[in-house]
Amino acid sequence: MNHAAIVANLSQVIDDIAFLQSSRSTENIDFVLGETNIDFVNLNMDQFEGVLGSALWTIDYILYGAFLNIKRMNLHQGTTFGYAAWQPVPVNETHPKVRAPFYGLKFAAEALGKHQGPTQILPIDLRQPHLSVYAIYESQQLARIAIVNFLEWNATHVDGPRPVDEIKIDLGRRTHVARTRTLTAPAGASADSDITFGGVMWNFTTGGLPVRIPHVPGEQIVRVGGDGIATVKIGASEALLLSV
Repeated sequence: MNHAAIVANLSQVIDDIAFLQSSRSTENIDFVLGETNIDFVNLNMDQFEGVLGSALWTIDYILYGAFLNIKRMNLHQGTTFGYAAWQPVPVNETHPKVRAPFYGLKFAAEALGKHQGPTQILPIDLRQPHLSVYAIYESQQLARIAIVNFLEWNATHVDGPRPVDEIKIDLGRRTHVARTRTLTAPAGASADSDITFGGVMWNFTTGGLPVRIPHVPGEQIVRVGGDGIATVKIGASEALLLSV
């Protein structure tokens, strides 16, 4: 749960990408990470890899990779791997389930979108090391803002309520409302269950289909002021996706 570490890790390939783009003979070759993930070996450490915190890592890793012009990331999976998106079959005493990293993949896919035209992604530096923010543009128009709050918070390990950051976003004056969905879990960064994105949960018991959780806020409407400013709140160990 460290944006600076993710940047340092992925920055190792900047020269390789630049090399491909430096010549007409190679500029159309896609740069792909053929096998990658939060770790390169199966540590079988669910308490670190199969939790909400790893979903937040996945979001930042994918979005920063997209900013660097990495065309595709093939995220390593395995039946018992802590960082796998799901466990499809029973193993020992554990039942099939959707794992926390799935929610990171879902969030990142929603952030990048399905636009058929040019899509651009740009990191925004708020000078807050625990906040990672990206603007996603479609055909040069702002479409979404993705925010990851890496401040670690666990309900069972700390006293007091979950810390909340209030962020003001300049959306311009072309819209009066925006919509937000939050990736969260009541237990915080170490949660391996009760994770929702926009009030929706996925699990093996529902056939992998999304289920709306009634007591969790779903998509929220955010009013944009006359000055084009929208104000959003994001808790520690959460991610928020704003759609214009």
